[in-house]
Amino acid sequence: MFTTCETWIKLLDDLPTRDLEEAIEGLIADTSRSIPHQDKVPNDGKGGDVLTSHAPADLQSSLLRFLEKFEAFSEISVQRYIDLQNNVSAAKERIGERIQLVLHANYVTLVNTGTA
Repeated sequence: MFTTCETWIKLLDDLPTRDLEEAIEGLIADTSRSIPHQDKVPNDGKGGDVLTSHAPADLQSSLLRFLEKFEAFSEISVQRYIDLQNNVSAAKERIGERIQLVLHANYVTLVNTGTA
C-alpha cells in the first residue's frame, strides 16, 4: 500500500497542472472582460449606472488554449493512471512470489524436521 501511494504521488507530480491553471485563469479573465457590466460613472454631473464593456477579448483563442491544455492534462492523467495500474499489478505479483517462497521454505522446514 505504501508503495502504491508513493508511486501515485510521484505520478501526480508529473501532471502539467500549472499549464492548465494558467489556461483557466486566462479564460476567466477574457470572459470577464468580454461581459458587459455596470459601472458607476458620472452622467452629465448627475451620476448613475451606465452599462460599459471593455475591449473585446479573443474568447475563441482563450477557449482553444484551455481545451488544448485540458486535453494534454487528460491524456497525461490517463497514461499516469495506466502506469499506476501496471505498478500495482507488478507489486502484487512480487508480493505473491514472496509469500509462496516463505510458504515453501516453511513447508520444507516442517518436512525436514518431521513435523509435517
